[in-house]
Amino acid sequence: PSAARAVYAKGGLWLLWSPGLQATWVRSFCVTGLRVGLYPTVKALVGADSLGQKLAAGAATGALSSALANPIDMVRTRLQAQVGLTTR
Repeated sequence: PSAARAVYAKGGLWLLWSPGLQATWVRSFCVTGLRVGLYPTVKALVGADSLGQKLAAGAATGALSSALANPIDMVRTRLQAQVGLTTR
């Protein structure tokens, strides 16, 4: 609460919401695109006839997209952590 108050006092409501926003959008588009785009291919490779195979295909595409989005998560976290830091 005190950190949020300090950030709000420094830059208003926009500063509470905006840091890392672009990185968050990039991550969301990449992860969603990978999960939706790769699922049919992985499902065909697995031969998803049963529910377990469909779950395995979904888990594989989710894990791959999360692994590929990890660098974007690091950038987003660093951008959000820099709010309120003074430069010297």
